[in-house]
Parts: sequence; C-alpha cells; structure tokens
Amino acid sequence: MDYYETFPLVCRYESIRLIMAIAISQKLTTKQFDVKTAFLHGKLDETFYMNVPQGVQARNGLICQLKKSLYGLKQAPRCWNATFSKFISEINFVPTSSDMNVFLGNVMGCNVILTLYVDDGLVCGAMESSVLFVFNKIKEKFDIKFS
Repeated sequence: MDYYETFPLVCRYESIRLIMAIAISQKLTTKQFDVKTAFLHGKLDETFYMNVPQGVQARNGLICQLKKSLYGLKQAPRCWNATFSKFISEINFVPTSSDMNVFLGNVMGCNVILTLYVDDGLVCGAMESSVLFVFNKIKEKFDIKFS
C-alpha cells in the first residue's frame, strides 16, 4: 500500500444502476449490507506512528505504532478495500474487468453479483439460498447488518 494512495476504490454509479436493472428484469433476490466499523478491518502494509491519544496515561515523549487501520487515517478506506477484495476472492469471487468493485461468483450453481461501495454492499442472485450463503460467509469474517 503506497502511503500516498489514499482514495478508496468504489464501484461506479453506472454499475449499481446496471446491476439493479438486471436484478429487476431477471427477478433476482437482492440484499443490501453494511459492514460495521469497516475501516478498522484494514491491514496496514506500511509503518505508521501516532501520538498517544488524549486521556491515555503515558510518559512524555512516547508514541504509538499502528498495527491496524483506524478511522481518520487517510489510507483507511483503501486498506479496507484491499482487505475485503482479498477476502471475497478467497470465496471464489472475481472482480469484473470494467469495475474492480463488482465481483462475480458462482454459488450452488447460481451466478451471484456482489458490489461494494466503500463499506456498503449489494448482493444479487437467482436463488435466495445462494445470496444468503454469501451473506453468511461475509458475516463470519465481518460484523454486518443487512436488509
């Protein structure tokens, strides 16, 4: 992760509109999810130091080394995206060539589309059981709420 790469990768609005149009026309099961405290899941590839937070008792001159990403760190969104992309590839989803935050997978013989916009996601599939399978896999790794 380059220190200066601070922008998060997000799916394009056109991708979301296209996925929703496909879901409606094909009558796909569609579920939305939100990853709670997503940025805290990001793993840092570089060494970052910070001052001791206010309210923490420490000797003068001490600093803290960050081991994980946190909110307010410029690299946090990009670290989170890298963490989620790695996880989703482990369950056999691949990013599309046109939008790196739209992932395609085959679950229980059913094609499933997953898209991520920062910490919000959308999963679509022809079978509700395949969509719920994906949710359960995500829920095993991250704390999510979904509708």
